[in-house]
Amino acid sequence: MIYPLRSAALLVCVLWLIVDLGLVIYRITDLGYGRPALFCFSAGLLFCLQLWIMAHWIRTDLKKQQEDIFKNLASETFLGNNDPANTRFYVRNGSSANVLLFEMGCLVKDSIKNNGTTGPTLQTGDIHIFHRFDPPVRMELGGTGYTDKCVQDLDEFRVIFQGKPLTYQCIDLVVYATYAPEADDESKRTKNFRWMGEREGETWNWFTTLDSTEGCKSKTFNSPAASSPPSTPPKSIPPQPSARDALHLALWRVQNDPSHLALYDLFLTDFKVLAVGRTQPFQRPGGSGSVMVERRVAYELATNTKFVMMYVPSVEDTYGICSSLATTIKPFLEEAGNLQAIGKAGIKPPGDSDKESMSDAVFSGRVFIYTEWLLTAEQIGQLTKIYSDQNLKLLIRGSEYLDYQKLEYSQKNQ
Repeated sequence: MIYPLRSAALLVCVLWLIVDLGLVIYRITDLGYGRPALFCFSAGLLFCLQLWIMAHWIRTDLKKQQEDIFKNLASETFLGNNDPANTRFYVRNGSSANVLLFEMGCLVKDSIKNNGTTGPTLQTGDIHIFHRFDPPVRMELGGTGYTDKCVQDLDEFRVIFQGKPLTYQCIDLVVYATYAPEADDESKRTKNFRWMGEREGETWNWFTTLDSTEGCKSKTFNSPAASSPPSTPPKSIPPQPSARDALHLALWRVQNDPSHLALYDLFLTDFKVLAVGRTQPFQRPGGSGSVMVERRVAYELATNTKFVMMYVPSVEDTYGICSSLATTIKPFLEEAGNLQAIGKAGIKPPGDSDKESMSDAVFSGRVFIYTEWLLTAEQIGQLTKIYSDQNLKLLIRGSEYLDYQKLEYSQKNQ
């Protein structure tokens, strides 16, 4: 970083020298018409010297910044449901500079199965699993980026979601992060973190270790008894509903297979309330075609309030679409109210003898947008202000919310 006062002081000094140099050259009468040429040449040299000094400062500052980032970039883990397949590896920025995170990944170096045999990674070489961020994740002081693909994407772990025991007793892997200072996003650098996970009884633990530490092959594990009966009977899973029945399929995933939940499943099941709405094409900003957006008005009859929910699929101009949708909320509420008023019938939940018209509900101002496209923190802040200017309270639910709900439902279903 170049401090403004330092740069301004250098510029003042250079201008001062140029003025003094001009006065000296002006007094040299023997040069005649050569004085302007000499002045321009000398001033150019001084400006070049100034640029070289500033470039040197930039290189020095960037080098210090890169060393600060590398030193203070740390790795953390979050283990969901005591299940290594639900491990999320974080990279936290502890430096004073803003960082762009381009990619996180891992190299699975070694593994030991439950029966004491080595895993397939030793036969096929290191397994490389990566998570590329597009656009890059911006991490300010204390900010984080994460990936949950390292263990989840190993085929051997997918049996966990079918109710079978843990596959491994030990995993040795290297988590890496490819990053760059925001001030110089072209100077990418990679930092590695070595993690080892072990199963101790029914508990799985992750811990950091040095590169020189021996891997899983140096450890001894007891093979579980083949005849040992399971401690609890396997959970009875009802048949999966048809994909055409979106709501019942979403409820089935919540209760039986949370690892395969989609964001649209949460859009359908998050609120156990009455709702009206429809899916219709919405014109993209700039007139470049349309996108199907599902909008609903949800009614909480117990409090006689209503709020709006919208689902925006994964499209590149999601920010522009969400911004434009802000002005359509109130007309959509009126449209939903008119649709309800056509039948002149009260709506009541089962078992409630107090009929209450949905058109009489008071709008709470809340707007939930479920979006598949990853919005930046800056875009979310701008959208929040846009909706606030319309007297609306915006709540955005995306991929991070989906990951959190997967872990929550996995824990509840144990």
